[in-house]
Amino acid sequence: MLYRDLALFPLALALGAASLAAQGRGQCPATPRPTPPVRSAPTSPQGSVPGTGSPLASTPSTRGCGVPTPGSTPGTLLAEDTSWSVWWALNDDLLLDLRSHPGSGASTYGGSSFYLGKGERTTDPGTLPTRAEIEAEVLPVLRSTLKRDRSNIVQREALIALGRAGRALAPDVGETLVDDVLPYLQDPAQEVSEAAVLSLGILGHVKAISPLNAILSDSRAGREWTGGTEIPARMRAFAAYSLGLIGSTSENEDVRRHLVHHLSRAQDRDVSATRDTEVACLIAMAMMPLDDDGTSFEESGAQVASASRVGQIRLLRQLFESPFHDRLARAHAASSLGRLLEELPPQRRDELKRDVVPPLLKALGGEASETREVVQSVVLALGALLDWDADPQDEDIRSALMRLPRTEADRHTQNFALIALARGSVRPGSSPEKGARAETRSHLLARLARGDVEERPWAGLALGLQVHQSPKLSAAPADVALAVRTALAQATSPMETSGLCLALGLMRDTSSSDALGKLVRTSGSDLVRGYAALGLGLQGARDQGDEVQSALADSGRRPFLLEQLALSLALLESPQTLPRLIDHLADARSLDGRTAILSALGRVGDRRALAPLLATATRGSTVAQTRAQALAALGRVAEPTRFPWSAAFVPGANYGSPTETLFDLQQGRGVLNAR
Repeated sequence: MLYRDLALFPLALALGAASLAAQGRGQCPATPRPTPPVRSAPTSPQGSVPGTGSPLASTPSTRGCGVPTPGSTPGTLLAEDTSWSVWWALNDDLLLDLRSHPGSGASTYGGSSFYLGKGERTTDPGTLPTRAEIEAEVLPVLRSTLKRDRSNIVQREALIALGRAGRALAPDVGETLVDDVLPYLQDPAQEVSEAAVLSLGILGHVKAISPLNAILSDSRAGREWTGGTEIPARMRAFAAYSLGLIGSTSENEDVRRHLVHHLSRAQDRDVSATRDTEVACLIAMAMMPLDDDGTSFEESGAQVASASRVGQIRLLRQLFESPFHDRLARAHAASSLGRLLEELPPQRRDELKRDVVPPLLKALGGEASETREVVQSVVLALGALLDWDADPQDEDIRSALMRLPRTEADRHTQNFALIALARGSVRPGSSPEKGARAETRSHLLARLARGDVEERPWAGLALGLQVHQSPKLSAAPADVALAVRTALAQATSPMETSGLCLALGLMRDTSSSDALGKLVRTSGSDLVRGYAALGLGLQGARDQGDEVQSALADSGRRPFLLEQLALSLALLESPQTLPRLIDHLADARSLDGRTAILSALGRVGDRRALAPLLATATRGSTVAQTRAQALAALGRVAEPTRFPWSAAFVPGANYGSPTETLFDLQQGRGVLNAR
């Protein structure tokens, strides 16, 4: 079994395990219930998915419950897959927070500043490779690999790893790394040239801005950099995302304003049929919020986007309200609006919400004729704007989100609404909290009790997130924990059981640790065993460490289970995790097994992993896929930040209605597919 993209491997493992578990119990991962008609745009001609240009024929054929049929790739992500496992796979780096001490308290998951550049902390420096080690051991291997290894997937991963490792180094070294990457913009292999564009953004050096701007605008200079004629829309979109990465970490306001200027110009001029470039520009702009000058919409007049935060918000609101723009552009303009407003101080956020919330709520109204893509993103935006106070705007948002299970058929919209409510209920407002948290909790408990087999784990995860995100709660209220434990005991499918295990982990319900430990020990589903172990890790249940260690010792030929067990032990700070993984790597015989072990080594992140990773990456007898995964893991270990570079794209991301460069459901070559 060959996964076409290594970055998709963890997602493919999770969905593959979920599908197999469903088959083993004779149940679908989700059982649809009768619902009103789904609001959606008509299908484009020539059998393509609207807004993506992705041929329908490339979507694997499936039987009933989304299980790939013979001839399709097991574990392939499907466009209609609305299970919680996709959301988890995109958010687990942020929620597990492996590079921080598991007992350090609740994270601030959900806010844009939580991800990259602003207030970020890293793990204990003693566990990270030093700058000297990176320059002396890692960079030579990456440079040598780029020059000598002719495998496209190996070169691609070497370029990305070079960007990740370069973030740890001094600016003068970063400048030389930009020079190392630039020639690969002309590589004839699309995946290599696109990786070179992303590598420049990951490096984050200002020297990369000029070529990236030129590529984005498809200028004569850009065509000289890429060695071609017209620059493909995909490459231009990746240039926009890379500019977003640079802007997200820059503390220089002039640099951010310069980038917003070029992104807004490119968005306005783009006429690409796929809309990848326009959507990428909108997302990138929201990754670099400009300073807020305190002006209102009326006072700012016709202020351009690069002038201030209000200028950015004005542009996105105008685009969202324009009926002439592509629906995907309008959708991602909405979610980007939420991101720009989310991190403002509560009182200032409330001032600007008065001009932003009404058109968003209108899109959810029963008389609205919006497409499902726009409605999904509106829900995500409202989740970023909602806070815990009782002002009329927040009451209207909360009420609209709570009505969605009864009025909206689209599963993504329903599921996003549960997460949005949880996040908003613990976000400080401009006045004290007066019952919003309890009201939201009651709603989520009702969905847990009354929802179907797909909705129940979403409701559980939202309840877990409400606790996990709140700095004032060390554990779930007793009634909430009891309700989720009861739902776990009554769960009817491996998918439902697994999601509720994670929910109990997020809410740090140590009273359930014995039940989760029993599932690790006795369940016949690798999906359940793996996520039960992760639940234990999130709880910090060290008394269950022996159960997890024992399971890891016997998991060498079960790649999905092995990786989840390793991550659990990392959360539990087990000193045996890394040696066990290295032993497993030496003994692994299957491609899937080696890939899972290497992925776990990268995500655990420890300088002691450098030697086996370097050896695997440079061993000539090793197959290209394994060398590539070793390079990917090497880059993650060397990356100095708390979260991987791709985490910058997660806040507000509408993966339910993506462009191919944002989240590629077939080949895994979008920025959200990266680990």
